[in-house]
Amino acid sequence: GLSAPVVYPALPAAVAAGAELVIQGLAFPGQQVDLVVDGLLVATEVAGPTGAFTASLRLPPGAHQVVVRSIDPATGRLTSTRAYTVEQALPPAAGL
Repeated sequence: GLSAPVVYPALPAAVAAGAELVIQGLAFPGQQVDLVVDGLLVATEVAGPTGAFTASLRLPPGAHQVVVRSIDPATGRLTSTRAYTVEQALPPAAGL
């Protein structure tokens, strides 16, 4: 069966300064999808009728572990993607 959630395309290794990290993927239709950064729940999305979900996050500068997880409505089992390491670039220094 479908192992949900699935992140597609894979998350980038780096995000430009000031840019948001966009997370897209598939889960079961209507399934709640949690976005977890560095072990903390930061956002919750609900997959649409096709199972697709999209979220965008603004991360603080530095390296972060990003995991997408969801609960299978049929079994109540929590499923997580692998942890992605995403580096958020530092903003350019002011006054230079």
